[in-house]
Amino acid sequence: KASESAAVNAGMGELLLAEGNVVGAKAAFGRAAELDPNLSEAQLGLSRVAFAENDVDGASQYVDRALELDPRIKGGFLQKGFVLWKKGKLDEAISALGEAKKNEPGNVEVTLTLGAVKLAHNDLTGAEAALLAALSQEPRNHKANFYRARVKSRRAEHTQAIESMKAALEAAPKNAAYHYEMGIIFREAKKSSEAMAEWKIAIELDPSFADAMQELGQAHLDRGEFEPAIDQFEKALKVDHSRASLRGLIGDAYFQAAHWDKAIKQYREALKADP
Repeated sequence: KASESAAVNAGMGELLLAEGNVVGAKAAFGRAAELDPNLSEAQLGLSRVAFAENDVDGASQYVDRALELDPRIKGGFLQKGFVLWKKGKLDEAISALGEAKKNEPGNVEVTLTLGAVKLAHNDLTGAEAALLAALSQEPRNHKANFYRARVKSRRAEHTQAIESMKAALEAAPKNAAYHYEMGIIFREAKKSSEAMAEWKIAIELDPSFADAMQELGQAHLDRGEFEPAIDQFEKALKVDHSRASLRGLIGDAYFQAAHWDKAIKQYREALKADP
C-alpha cells in the first residue's frame, strides 16, 4: 500500500534483519535511503547491514551519517560503540556507549555491551559493575551472564565463572561460542574431560568452529592421544588453511609418537606456510 514510503521500507529492513536476511535487509534499507536520503533510520540500518557483512568502514560511515541526522536516534550510539569496539578503539567505544546510556538509560543491551568493552579494555571492576547492572534488570540475559563468566574466569574465580556460563547456556543452549568458552573455563579450572565435552558440543553445533577443533586437538595431545589430536588439527586446517601453527602441532603429535619422518614433513610444511 505504501511501497514508495521510505519509513515503510526502513521498517521492512528492520524486520528482515531481525530474521537474519541480510541481503533482503540491505535492499530494503537501500531503497529507503534512495527515497529519503535524510532518513536516519535508513542510514542506521545500512550501518547494521554493513557490520553484519564485516564491512566495518562502511558501518562506521553510515552510523556517523545517522547520528548527524538525529543525535538521539534509538540504537545510534550503541551501533557506534559496536563499530568502534570492532575497530579496537576501546576508549572511544566506551565514550559512545556512555552517550547511548544517556539516550537510552533502560536499554540492557547498552549496559551489557559497555561491560563487554570494559572487559576487552581489561577493566575488570568496571566490566563486572556494568554486567551486574544489566543482570539486575534481566537476570537471565545470556549475553550478560556470558561476559560475567569471562570476567570471573579472568580473575581465576573458576566456580563463579562456571555458574555464570551455565546460566548463559540455560538461556541459549545452542550457542556454539558459549560452549567453546565454557570449555576454556573448564580447561583453566583443570577439568579437561568437561572442557573436551564442551568443545565437542561446540563443533556439533558449528562444524566450521576451527578454534574449538584446535582446543580439542590440543587437549588430546596433552593426554598423549596422538591420533585423535592429529584428526582434530587436520579438521581445523580444512576449515582455516591460514593456521600454519596447526602444521606445527601435527608435527608435535607425530614427534611424540616417534614418527620422525612424518613430524619433519609437517614442520617443513609449517615453515613453508609461515617462515
